[in-house]
Amino acid sequence: AAGSDLFGTFSPERLFTPLGSTVTHVDFFIPGSDDDGLSRGFGVVFTDVDYEGSAAIELFDQWGGLLGYYEAPAAEGDETLSFIGVSYDDAVVASVTIYSGNVPVDGVALEGEPGDDIVAMDDFIFGEPVNLNSCGPECPADLTGDGILDLADLSVFVIAFSSQDLEADLNDDGILDLGDIQIFVEAYIDGCPE
Repeated sequence: AAGSDLFGTFSPERLFTPLGSTVTHVDFFIPGSDDDGLSRGFGVVFTDVDYEGSAAIELFDQWGGLLGYYEAPAAEGDETLSFIGVSYDDAVVASVTIYSGNVPVDGVALEGEPGDDIVAMDDFIFGEPVNLNSCGPECPADLTGDGILDLADLSVFVIAFSSQDLEADLNDDGILDLGDIQIFVEAYIDGCPE
């Protein structure tokens, strides 16, 4: 294929990239089912990362809260490999967004302008997903921190949200909006923590 000399491989025959985009989204499911799951961690092997910041992963918990943003290291030359991976003590990762380069593969040409970084992915590494209810982080709806979901938690959320207190910013994006309300309501209805 045109441009295949740009990409080294860790696992030949497993090299892939989205066409027309640099973003790939991964959701975890319980193996053999459509049930949402949580993983203890996630890693990806990238190939041909030329520039710092052009390949990265964002990990999210089951309520959409950002667990972290991590950049893969750049490596000089073609056919190089870069790895970024994150591991947690508990299964807390529900989804991952992967950024592979700053220019998408368009299916026609892999030669770009100076500063363009076309990156492919070689391998995903992750812990086997487990049931959402078998483990995980503290419930974001338990705002009093007492391990019980009750009207006290609802009161804390409503007061914080109404007064623009970032304690109610449950998805950690620095904005109080419908996303935070949705996270609170879903977590409250799910009845966590158990």
